Amino acid sequence: MGRYLRAPLCLLGGILLVVWPLSAPANESGGQSDAALAALRSGDAEEAREIWSRLAEDGNPAAQSNLAGLYLSGALGEADLGQALAWFRKAAEQDNPNALVSLGHIHRTGMGEIVHPDRDQAIAYFRRAAERGSAEGAYFAGEMELEDKPSDPAAAVEAIQTAAEAGFPPAMHRIGTFLQSGQYTRKNVPKAATWYEAAADRGLAESSYRLGEIYLYGDGLPVDMGAALAHFEQAADHGFLDAQVDAGFIHMRGLAGSADPVKAVDYFSKAAARWNHKAMYYLGLMRFEGTGAPQDFVQAHKWFNLAANGGHAEAHLMRGATETRLAPPQLEKAKAEAQAWFDANHATPHTHETLAPHAH
Repeated sequence: MGRYLRAPLCLLGGILLVVWPLSAPANESGGQSDAALAALRSGDAEEAREIWSRLAEDGNPAAQSNLAGLYLSGALGEADLGQALAWFRKAAEQDNPNALVSLGHIHRTGMGEIVHPDRDQAIAYFRRAAERGSAEGAYFAGEMELEDKPSDPAAAVEAIQTAAEAGFPPAMHRIGTFLQSGQYTRKNVPKAATWYEAAADRGLAESSYRLGEIYLYGDGLPVDMGAALAHFEQAADHGFLDAQVDAGFIHMRGLAGSADPVKAVDYFSKAAARWNHKAMYYLGLMRFEGTGAPQDFVQAHKWFNLAANGGHAEAHLMRGATETRLAPPQLEKAKAEAQAWFDANHATPHTHETLAPHAH
């Protein structure tokens, strides 16, 4: 396979659609395409548009696909869905695999009022892309076929396997899930771990997290808290929310050696900032117990209150237990601090609109 640089221009269903070779052809159009990419990297999307427009008008399918992605991304201002669709179609007429994949995503999810979701069309585009060597196309063709729970899923699984062997990280992860669960194949956790490792090495945080779970629970491999923590931290450092909580818990309790409450608080705080109620509960528990910091029932109540309002049952109980240790002025301070945190972080998506007290 060639080496590719994926640029974060447009996201449909979480998949980056615009792909450039790292090494352009040694000809005029290749040099111009390199110049367009350099301009885009430097923040000059208009210069990239001018270059790719010239090449696209001359019939260059890669430029047509890249130009479509530029219009779709909104890098030029408001996204121009009509222009994006038109250029993707022109590139697809020349069997450009990136354009075919992009059209597959567009028909899979829909694109405003211009294109409504069309499963059959999406699969057809993904299959065409796969036939032209696109691992991403093979993966999504297989995934969409499995959504219908076919009586004979062999062809769909084979497409995903092909994408995995070509190095597409989501496909590697998916093969790992098949092997770990025994779905569509014989269960083989060590082999699943190998696929997860390969996807994790390519930056897929969910694969790192799955490896952490395997070593944490001893699911098919011996329990290894050090390995679990390493994989959770790898996923956490990529922003994987559950991994932040699990890494924090291992550090809080010292399950992989000596406890590290500073790291625990760091991971829990990152997860709490994204309204993870389990992380809020653990922050409260650390202050209730005096883990890594002096015991502070005001701070404990604050975090239990926030977690309880999100539906965390243990936090609800612990908030009540903490209230019995607070004098009325301290309780008012704890409530005020919880409200201040709630207001300061209210813009971050979460599930409840108010911070309401509950009876115990």
